[in-house]
Amino acid sequence: MAEKMPSLKHGGAYWFTDLTTPDALYIFPVLTSLSFLVMVELNIRDGSGGMLVDSSSTMTNLSRAAVVLAVPLAMELPQAMFCFLLTPNLFSIVYGLAIRVPSVKKTLGIPVIVVDSAPADAPEPQH
Repeated sequence: MAEKMPSLKHGGAYWFTDLTTPDALYIFPVLTSLSFLVMVELNIRDGSGGMLVDSSSTMTNLSRAAVVLAVPLAMELPQAMFCFLLTPNLFSIVYGLAIRVPSVKKTLGIPVIVVDSAPADAPEPQH
């Protein structure tokens, strides 16, 4: 598919000068998989109200397994595909880290959400 785009044959830089060929050094498949792993690990807290989700949860383990399996399965993809996948991964990592900084939230006007440490369905203490 990428072979049909003549501009990709000479549009790369550094070690990836021909974006229509697989990465002979396997740098792109490894970087893309590692960036996905970092996103998974950083986002374990998401969707749980800020409380740490059990790191042995099924979805987390499946995501970690996908990272390991992605490298050998993606080795033959054109380098252009990894440029396409790696860019939003890196942006998401930077965004996810920046948005957790209280001064960034304040500057952007994002309200701080206070999370109640007691589960919502827990009975109230008797007085």
